[in-house]
Formats: sequence, structure tokens, C-alpha cells
Amino acid sequence: MSRKVKKSASEIAYTPDKEIKEETKNKPVKMPLTGIFDRNPKGFGFIRPDMPGDSVHVSFFNTNYAAHRDRVKYEIISPPGMYDSPDGVITKVLEQGDKLIVGIFHKKKRNSYVEPLDTKFGYFIRVLAKNNNVKRPRGDKRPKKAVDLDRVVVAVERPIEAFEMDGKIVEILGGATDPGIDVLSVILQFHPPIEFPEDVLREAEHVREYVDEGESAHRKRITDTVITIDGADAKDLDDAVSLTINERGNFILGVHIADVNHYVREKSNLDLEALERGTSIYLADRVIHMLPEKLSNGICSLNEGVDRLTLSCEMEIDHSGEVIDHKIEETVICVNKRMSYPEASKILDNDETDSPYFDLLKRMEYLCKILSDKRYDRGSLEFDVPEAKVRLNGAGWPTEIYLEERGIASKIIEEFMLVCNETVAEHFAKLQIPFVFRVHDKPDNRKMQRLRELAKSFGYKRNPEVISKGGNQNEIQALIENIKDAPMESIVCRAALRTMKQARYSEKNTGHYGLAAEYYCHFTSPIRRYPDLQIHRIIKETLRGLTDSRKEELMNTMPRVSGMCSVAERRAEDLERQVLQLKKVEFMADKLNHVYDGIITEIKPFGIFVELPNTVEGMISVYEMPEYIRYEYSSYADYYDEDDEPKFINPYNIGQKIRVRVTNVDLEQRRLTFKIEKRKKK
Repeated sequence: MSRKVKKSASEIAYTPDKEIKEETKNKPVKMPLTGIFDRNPKGFGFIRPDMPGDSVHVSFFNTNYAAHRDRVKYEIISPPGMYDSPDGVITKVLEQGDKLIVGIFHKKKRNSYVEPLDTKFGYFIRVLAKNNNVKRPRGDKRPKKAVDLDRVVVAVERPIEAFEMDGKIVEILGGATDPGIDVLSVILQFHPPIEFPEDVLREAEHVREYVDEGESAHRKRITDTVITIDGADAKDLDDAVSLTINERGNFILGVHIADVNHYVREKSNLDLEALERGTSIYLADRVIHMLPEKLSNGICSLNEGVDRLTLSCEMEIDHSGEVIDHKIEETVICVNKRMSYPEASKILDNDETDSPYFDLLKRMEYLCKILSDKRYDRGSLEFDVPEAKVRLNGAGWPTEIYLEERGIASKIIEEFMLVCNETVAEHFAKLQIPFVFRVHDKPDNRKMQRLRELAKSFGYKRNPEVISKGGNQNEIQALIENIKDAPMESIVCRAALRTMKQARYSEKNTGHYGLAAEYYCHFTSPIRRYPDLQIHRIIKETLRGLTDSRKEELMNTMPRVSGMCSVAERRAEDLERQVLQLKKVEFMADKLNHVYDGIITEIKPFGIFVELPNTVEGMISVYEMPEYIRYEYSSYADYYDEDDEPKFINPYNIGQKIRVRVTNVDLEQRRLTFKIEKRKKK
């Protein structure tokens, strides 16, 4: 076979134009690769491509001065390696990511500086004396100059290709111990919209606080018993349910969702603001709403005893869990009873037959079991990892960390919402109407291989090879069942969760791997999620007649909406996780030198991570483990192996119980440091 030889520069220079055209006309145009740089505090990072695709690993030496969240141009230099991502090099910083940085002001005689609270940013910001002067309105008595250790917001000015950067203080948040400053400082690092603009609030004020006859005349009135089941302190109630039995003995499940679109018209100020926010954000001490409270807690909330406009999906479900018929229509409901999860669970757990809602709840429990079993049989994954919650005192300081229990009532609502979301998604996928789907891709083979190795280390034997192929949810189910109620259950479940790809919104229906569902969407929470609101808009327009021109407009709009909502969701999740971590660390602030029994959750080249019974996690450095250093780091070759994983030539293993002492509580970096506490010999 002949091999193609590359032409030299001189040969190309004298190639006739016609030949050049023939040689290049079939070659695809190479589009520049661009994306957002997510920097690690250690200097390396990953690029999230603008176009759909895998993230790209960038070593410290290839970052080309890029800071966290910068938009960059890059090139791929090698295929996926130890990070399960291709390696890349940043060739140019296109746009500065964070122009406002939250940090700690350090006052110095010459050049003061701001230390960013977000360690991912990577650089300190110099503040000249003339730039430490906040403009205040006349009569505003707040300080105009920051003092040492104040939390501040600084506007960053920097050359695109340089490490040095200057800044001007634009806001003084307060001292480190001021109430609420800790959470506010974390919030501002993520730049979510917080306060609603005046034009949005004015628009909300004009919304009627009740449903009049004109609004409900063309809608079907739901006369069945309708209840809501939510958290005890929930105020934005956007889903209600009803359940009856028809003459064929099948279930008629009604899922009734607040018709938020009736009050939030497309391209209005309210709508544009909601799209910008993407989702409500639920933090330990506050909620950042997607919609003003006048709507979210008022006319859009399905409060007990008042008429509310809804969009309902009524499903006929047989005793095998199959949806054999369904109907989606505009409705009006009046909730008969507002229940909390604990209240509804208590009625079922204690068989409170004297409750007027006992029979209804019992039917719901029965249907829930049918739907859950059907979902499990097809391969839907369920990771039973308890969610940690923090209880705060009046000053916002954590007093308790507890695990939120999932009772039967929360499972009922979860199953009903899942089957409703699937039914709606399938309906509109088959109509081939522009839509927003909730999609979840298969996990990478390499990550599944690591899960297999972890499972084998815990003695799991049943067909582990199938797990590594990433194509069979039933085998992952078997793994989870195999370790149920075992000490390592939470570790394996979290490892399996980390193996999964992140679910996202898309205008294309590619299925949902985690739920083993061919069709899935988010229809049930339009008060707090913009994709649901967008779906409601499409559904209502379809019910009334969707024109071809409108279809084309929606087809062009949905990719943008899906992308914005996916980004907003990631921002909300990261912010919620960071605030929870902050409160966990604050809870441990007065527990220095306390000794706890924990369990090893991760082993890394630089140390091991240990989780305490209250879900607080800390790290033990390799420098605190002489036996680990002796074996693991005798040479550079031993420091990193080809997969960036330790060789396990040490006395520690994932899942091992260990006693630790708290040696450092770093509130600024939101992390804990432990030291191994040797057990005393009896």
C-alpha cells in the first residue's frame, strides 16, 4: 500500500491554482474551539466547550494566563488520558470571566490587596490607596473605605495576558463576623441575580391576586379531591395531585401544575428575568427566587381553599403501572388539603383510619409501589444517599447537622411527578413539536471501570464486567442492592453518582440513562424552574393551535433556552453545595482537637478523605501519615501512577473505619484538616 507523502513548502508554492483547489475543496472548514475555563485552585483546569462535547483538561503550563471562568480559545493536543478528558492548550483569552471578585481586604502600608474567597480565581488583586474609596449617596453613613480583613467586592482590571492585575473596591460587605456576611460572600462569588429590578417588581404588582370568572370560564374544573404534599416550610406550592378509580378498575392519576405562564407572558420583563435566573436557589438561610414572591408565594402557589389556574395531566394507569391513556388540558382547581411530608407519612405509617384522607393516601401508596417497581424493573437507578441539612439559630450560625429522612409521602410525590414528566415528554416527542427535554447520557467506560474496581474491592462478584461497559443499568442496581445496609453503602452510592454524567436540558430527545426512560422532561415545577415554564407555554400554544411560523421560531429558540437553563442549574447546584459546606465547617469551628470515628471515602496521592457520622468531611495530608509516605513516595515515579491513583501500598483502604482528631478548621477555604488518632492499647 502506498503512503501519502506531505508536500514541502516549496512544492506547494509552485502548485498550480487548479490543483490547490482540487486538493482542498473537500476538506472541512476547521472551526475555532472555544469554551469557558474552570480553573482548579492548584492551577490546572478544564474547559467547558461552547459546543456540545467532553470537557478538556488543561495543565498548569498550558493555561496561558487564563483565570477562572474566562472564555478562551484552545486546541486539542492529545486524546483522553488520566482525567477521562482530552488534553488541551489555551491559545488565547477571549473574554475576562469574573469582572467583580469577592474577597478579603488586606491593608498594607504600600500596596493593599484583595485575597479572593474563591480559590479557583488564582490571583491576588492589588488595590492602590486611591482605589479604596466607595462612592456613597449623600447621607449614607456606611464606611467609604475598607479596613483590614473586611469582605469586599472589587472590580478587576487586568491585561489579558498577564498575571498582575489591579482592582477598585466597589462595595464593602462588612466584617467577617457580621451576620449573614458569610453566606452573602459565597453567593456573590457565583454572580446570580439577587434583587429583582424595579420594572420586574412593577410588573408583578399589576398581577391580580385572585382568579376571576373570565379566566376560568373556558377551563375544566377539577371536582375530585385534590391535595398538595410538600415540605413543612414550603410556600411556593406548584404541584397538586388527585387519584380515583374508574369503572375498569384502573387508576386515574391527576397531576395539576400551577399555570405560571398565564401570569408570566413571553418576552415580558418577568419572563426575561426568569430566563436569566433559570431556577430558584435554596440556601441554608435564604431563597433566591426565580419569580418575585408576589407570584411564587401568592397567585401562582396552589394554596388550600382558593381557586388556582392549572395545567393538568390526567393519566389512566393499569395495575402493571402502564399509562394506557392520558389527557393534557387547562384546568382550575381548589386544593382541599395542604399536607406536609411528615404529616402525610404519619397518617400512613400509623394507619390513622380516622383521617378523612387515609383512604386517598392509601390508594396513592399502592400506586406508588406499582410505579416504583415498574421503573426499577426497566433499570431506573436510585441512589439512597441521605441528604444532609443544617439547622441554624437566629444569627445564622449552625447548631445541628442532620440527615433528612425520606418518608413514604415524599416517595409518592416523586413517583407521580416522574410518570407525569415521562408522559408529557413522550406526548410532545411524538408530535415532533419543538420542546425542552431533560436528557442524561451514558457514563464513560473508563469511569465505569473504576466503579467496577471499587465494587470488586468490597467483594462484589456478580458480573462486574457488565458494569464496566456502561450499558446496563440493571447491573448497577444489583451492585447497590448487594451493598444495601452495609457500612460502605453510602461510599459506593456516591462513587456511582460521581460516575454518572450530569443531566441537562436539550432541544433534542436522547433519553435519560439514570431513569432508563426513553422520554423525559421537567413539567412539574414552573414556579422554580424556567424549563417547566417554557414547556407550559409550548403546551398551551399547541392546545390552541401552533402555527408553522411559531414552530420555526420555537425551533430556533429552544437550543438557547436549553443551554441557558443548563448553565443556571449548574450554578445553583454549585452555590447550594458551597453554602452547605460553609455551614458544615462553621459547625465544626468550636470542635478543634475533638476526636471522632470516621470512614475513609477517598484515597488520593496527596492524602485521604474521611467522613464523620454527621457527613462532615475532612482531609488527612500524606505528611501526617509516615507509613503512607514511606511506601508511596519513595520516588517521583511512585508519586503518580498512570491513572493518578495511589497504588494502595499502604495500610488504608476506602471504606475503612478510622479515628481522627480535628486539627484545623479553615472557614475561608471551607475545609477541615484531620490527623489520625491512634487507639490506646488496653
